[in-house]
Amino acid sequence: MKKGSVTELPSLTAALPYIPVPKEVLLGFAAVFGLMFNDGTFDFKTAGALNEKFPEIKPITIKAALKAAVEGGQ
Repeated sequence: MKKGSVTELPSLTAALPYIPVPKEVLLGFAAVFGLMFNDGTFDFKTAGALNEKFPEIKPITIKAALKAAVEGGQ
């Protein structure tokens, strides 16, 4: 990833005809984002989060939100 390249996954290959960006650019972005995920750039800090200020509010997980969306909120 530090060299700006990643392994092209089958899902990207399948999606390429629908993406108006050259494959090399997408792979470069994937490398940069991979490094950022790895170094903690996207880690959420919990200190001072709204969850601490409003402990009575129980947020749902992304998985639960997606499941509710797929099931029509039921």
